[in-house]
Amino acid sequence: MAISRTKKEEILKKLEDKISKAKSLVFIGYDKVKITDQDNLRKSLKKEKGELMFTKKTLLNLVLKNLKIKDLEKLNLEKEVAIAFGYEDEVAPARVVAEIAKKAENLKIKGGVLEKQLVDIEKIKFLSSLPSKQVLQAQLLSVLQGPLSGLVNVLQGNLRALVCLFKSIAEKNN
Repeated sequence: MAISRTKKEEILKKLEDKISKAKSLVFIGYDKVKITDQDNLRKSLKKEKGELMFTKKTLLNLVLKNLKIKDLEKLNLEKEVAIAFGYEDEVAPARVVAEIAKKAENLKIKGGVLEKQLVDIEKIKFLSSLPSKQVLQAQLLSVLQGPLSGLVNVLQGNLRALVCLFKSIAEKNN
């Protein structure tokens, strides 16, 4: 069934708003994907403050051309495309889609957009292997804390040696 022009314009506006707000996108080929896998993907993205939307390739091309994102034809998208949006964490959509794609045989990652630049499948797979933003922040904090705690231990070592010296002098005098 054909979509009316006004309906297409509504979809274009909605899609352009979502893409403009998103920090990253992952394009998914979803031909013959089970409904349960689609629901799992939708729920997992929602937990990560993301979203899933289905659209036609031609409409996506129009929106990306308006947003100055080029070379979409390199991604080999089918007629219909699922788009995973990441609004807070740039890596979350790639991680969630890759995790679900391991279980769902027909769900295929086709590429994505990161920082308004088109990225290929390899880059998306690399992003999916990265830990979450909170884990990276914790790792950075521990790296920054390491030298400080070492300095504290060195300074405490001098104090301990001084206390031991005073203690041994006191024991000698008694």
